[in-house]
Amino acid sequence: MQRETVLTIATLSWSGYEVAMAVSIDKRWCEPISPRYLVAQV
Repeated sequence: MQRETVLTIATLSWSGYEVAMAVSIDKRWCEPISPRYLVAQV
């Protein structure tokens, strides 16, 4: 849910790795999230 929004926020923050990890734990995403991954999605 709201995955694109999270990716956008994390990318805009440029330090969104920690944010993305926190959200991934909250949303129970079972996939690796990294700055490169976030940028690649954009």
